[in-house]
Amino acid sequence: MSEDDEKTGTVELTLESTELTATQQKYLAFLAPGGLLMVILLLVFFSVPTDSRDMLNIALGWLGAMAKDVYGYEFGSSRGSREKDKYMETK
Repeated sequence: MSEDDEKTGTVELTLESTELTATQQKYLAFLAPGGLLMVILLLVFFSVPTDSRDMLNIALGWLGAMAKDVYGYEFGSSRGSREKDKYMETK
């Protein structure tokens, strides 16, 4: 860290310090869709009290958005862009 950085309070993060390991990525990729599926299956077999329906709808929306983001990254352009960046770093 340079003297200017110390004065302004900025910190430079390296790409390696913010990356998740491949194992962590796999767990996160299965957690969101798996959680969504589990909640939907529980709704099929159990009744929900009227007072809890709003909170459950919020949780389902949140899990659905997480699952959408996981699939958007895994099968979208973000992963290809990241792999291209790694390839360019090795050159």
